[in-house]
Amino acid sequence: MEYIEQGDLMALVERQRLSEEEGKSIGQQLVEGLDIMPSNYLCHRDLKPVNIIVVSSSAGLLRVKLADFGSAKSAVGTRLRTELGTEGYIATEVLNYGDSDTSTYTFKADLWSLGCVLLYVLTNKLLLRRYRPYFRYTTGVVPFPRQELDENDICELGIQFITELMTPEPEKRLSASQALVHTWFVGGGSRSGGLDEELQRNIQCECESLWIALFIVFLLPKLTIDFTTCSTGAFPKRTRNAGIFAPPR
Repeated sequence: MEYIEQGDLMALVERQRLSEEEGKSIGQQLVEGLDIMPSNYLCHRDLKPVNIIVVSSSAGLLRVKLADFGSAKSAVGTRLRTELGTEGYIATEVLNYGDSDTSTYTFKADLWSLGCVLLYVLTNKLLLRRYRPYFRYTTGVVPFPRQELDENDICELGIQFITELMTPEPEKRLSASQALVHTWFVGGGSRSGGLDEELQRNIQCECESLWIALFIVFLLPKLTIDFTTCSTGAFPKRTRNAGIFAPPR
C-alpha cells in the first residue's frame, strides 16, 4: 500500500496557503482524471478535498490523486439520478432532479464539484455551503461570488475557469475535455503580468524624475541670462549658443 505523506487536500489547505500556480496544477491534474472517466462511463459523484490525496513529487511540486470511489457509478445501461454528494460540492442538477423518477444528470456534475474544490483551494473558504447563498446564485438572483478570488489576486482567466465550471445550467457548463484545453491551463494567465507593467511604469517615472534632477543640478546653473538691456520687459530670446539667452532686439 502506498504511503501518502501529505494526506488529503483539505488537510493541506488547512496547514498552508496554496498559491494560484499550485491551485492551477491541482485543477489540471483533476481535469485530466475527470476527462478519462466519461470514456469509461464512470461518474465520481462525491468530488471534494477530503477525497483528493496529495503527494509530493521529486521536483517539490504537488501531485494529486482522486480517491474514494465509493459513491461512483457506472452509467452503462442505467441513468444517474440518485441525489448523492456532499453539501457545498454537490451540483445543482443533482439537487434539483434528485426526487424525480424521469430526470437524470450527467458526468458534468463532477465538473461543478471541481469548481467548488478550486474555489476552496484558492480562497480557503467554502462559499456556497449554506443554502441561502447557494440558492441565490444558482437561481440567478446574484452573480458568481468572485469577490474572494479577487481579494486573493487570482487572475481573470482563473476566475473565468471556475465560473464556467460552476455554471448552474449543466448544458452551458464546461465538459472535462473543454476544461482540459482552457486558456488558464494552456495560455497561462496571472496577475503578475499586470504587476510587471506597473513596475515598468514606475521605472519610467523614476527615470523622468532623475533626468529632471540632473537638469536642475548640472545644466540649469550653466544657463546665463542678461536682463540689463531688457527695456520692454519681454522674456529674453534664446540665441544659437546652447545655454545662452539674449535680450530681445
